[in-house]
Amino acid sequence: PQFRAREALELALHIKDNGYNIYLSGESNLGRSKLLKDYLRPRARKMPTPPDLIYVHNFDNPDEPKLISLPAGQGKKLKSALARTLSRVRKELPGRFEHAPYIQRQARLMEIFQGKRQKVFKEMDLVAGDQGFNLDMDEQGSLTLYPLVEGRRLSEEEFEKLDSGVRDALKLKGDKLLQVMAGLMRRLTRAEIEFSEKERGLEREVVEGALDKLLTPLAESFCKICASEALCEYFGDLRRDILENPEHFLPREQMSPAAQGDRAQQGAIQEAGLLPPMLDDIPGAYDINVFVDNSKLKGAPLIMDDHPVPH
Repeated sequence: PQFRAREALELALHIKDNGYNIYLSGESNLGRSKLLKDYLRPRARKMPTPPDLIYVHNFDNPDEPKLISLPAGQGKKLKSALARTLSRVRKELPGRFEHAPYIQRQARLMEIFQGKRQKVFKEMDLVAGDQGFNLDMDEQGSLTLYPLVEGRRLSEEEFEKLDSGVRDALKLKGDKLLQVMAGLMRRLTRAEIEFSEKERGLEREVVEGALDKLLTPLAESFCKICASEALCEYFGDLRRDILENPEHFLPREQMSPAAQGDRAQQGAIQEAGLLPPMLDDIPGAYDINVFVDNSKLKGAPLIMDDHPVPH
């Protein structure tokens, strides 16, 4: 009987299609389980080891992480190597932002912007002066017009003491003047946007240098070992996200104002539980979840279920 059972098992193992099963029956204490284990275990060790399965962040749709298949044992290696690499990026970037070339280029951008800002402000001040007003701008860029009487700027208290008709006339004149200055304000806004974009572009260049040195070799190595198009796409998405969000790797004092705002906004979103938590000040979205780890498996797995449930 055991010989016939072995023949049936041998035949069954050569059938690779799904949907085929073997039913083994017999009286108790005949050693059915031992027979199966002894027969299958050495054959399973000769079969290909199944792949690892990892989940990675989907940067286009965070609610649907991507499942990637890797050669057995590569999942844990990738997770560990990527964490070390991102940690090195975080340690190296602050120093790159302290290099003289970057500081000089950033200072030049600021100098150009301040020149444009002062030019527009002088034009506005001249327009206001011609209309009998003094222009004041605070650090946030808010404009305030103060009426001039006999060449002297009136305080708020002095303005309130004027005849109501005079006050109304000055307010109306000031409102019309602000409308005239709207075009100059738009020029100033465009200059601010241009400066912010160029500053972020300069930051991007610095971050790209660090990623070329640290992340690119890692990506090339694992793409070659794993031969996975999905993994290579993930590395590309990861790189783009880091370039768009360098604030994850920088101390707050080294961020541009725009990046500081992005960091504060993301922190609020994470506190609300809408994003994965930060790992060592690095977003949890950059972590890899090893879903199936076959690093310790040799050959195919032999799974025993004493109480199988049909599906």
